[in-house]
Amino acid sequence: MRARNVFLPILFFSSLLDGCDMPTAEALKNQAIVRFREGITENQKETLRLRYGVKKNSSLLSSELWECRASLDELRKDSSFTYAQPNYVRRLQAFSASNPDLSKEWFLPEIHAPEAWARITGVPGAGVTVAVVDSGVDPDHPDLKENLLPLVDEVGVDILPANNVDYKGRDGQGHGTHVCGIIAGIASSAQGMTGVAPGVKILPVKVMKNDGGGDDFTIAKGLKDAVDKGAKIINLSVGGTEPSPILADAIAYAYRANVLMCVSAGNDGGPVNYPAAYPGVLAVGAVDVNGLRADYSSFGPELAMVAPGGARDNGIWSTLPTYECYLTIFSRKTLRYGSQAGTSMATPQVTAAAALLLSREPQLTPAQLKTRLLSSTISTSGFTQATGFGLLNVDRAIQWSSHDGGPH
Repeated sequence: MRARNVFLPILFFSSLLDGCDMPTAEALKNQAIVRFREGITENQKETLRLRYGVKKNSSLLSSELWECRASLDELRKDSSFTYAQPNYVRRLQAFSASNPDLSKEWFLPEIHAPEAWARITGVPGAGVTVAVVDSGVDPDHPDLKENLLPLVDEVGVDILPANNVDYKGRDGQGHGTHVCGIIAGIASSAQGMTGVAPGVKILPVKVMKNDGGGDDFTIAKGLKDAVDKGAKIINLSVGGTEPSPILADAIAYAYRANVLMCVSAGNDGGPVNYPAAYPGVLAVGAVDVNGLRADYSSFGPELAMVAPGGARDNGIWSTLPTYECYLTIFSRKTLRYGSQAGTSMATPQVTAAAALLLSREPQLTPAQLKTRLLSSTISTSGFTQATGFGLLNVDRAIQWSSHDGGPH
């Protein structure tokens, strides 16, 4: 079993900086993220920056992002630091899929969302803010715009070479818009998309570029933004194989602020990815249209539960940008709506279910939300590393009391 302590120094990274071999995992060249040990003064920090030839630094959560000439080996040997890590690049956890017209939103009955809606007075999810830390969103999509708060953009300039368009301030990939629809689509027309919690307010935080990649430091900044701007639940459909202390720090920051984080387990069919593998988050895997673990869905002891993620021949249908973007160009998706598959699509269903619970019972803590979701799943075998505690059942979660496990 892998070590799961959030604050353990990472001792097994491959070096990526000048003069060293590149690691097998993708990382940004000539960058390192360091955290000073407690007690280091500002003067000592500046001396260290000079010693290691730091050209530029940015601060976040007691850590700094350095552009420097030093190697990670050098930095790790210096007892001035708690950790030194590469600035790894993580990927969105989705892939292109088709979807027969007659089964566009097949996942909603699979998780018993319609039955749950019938028990709710008013618009399901009203009064709850969910942060979607992702590739941004189309601010003008008719099924989303009523539920969108102003976007927070940590990426900035985001030019797609294929069309030379800058997507600064909006979604250039398509993934973030797709995730937002699963959570809070309002079906503005007969062809529209209904999300699991159509009354939720979405705080879109852009940390991923149009090519589907985003670095650890930027993702951590986005997570802190989400907490600081008042989101009570965060959806992060992003992952990678390497541990990341800066992401662990961001998770701890959210945990201390009583924010629930729902994170995709990964699409490589191996061990649960990071940051989903860290304690303090709810790691979500995927099942196919038959309710079986999807072959791509990552698994392991860290997996909490599963939700429909689909497959290439029957994906999850949701909103896409109303303008040309990476998915419409390279995956030949149509504008406005389309299908994707992956743990990226399963995770927002769990996020939305948590929002429905919090809307009805605002006093619930993240731990209570997790308990309610995990104790109300559809499962015939208890916990397994393949499917966690089982398949999301929104209706049962709504009915059950967080106090005694009986009907609410």
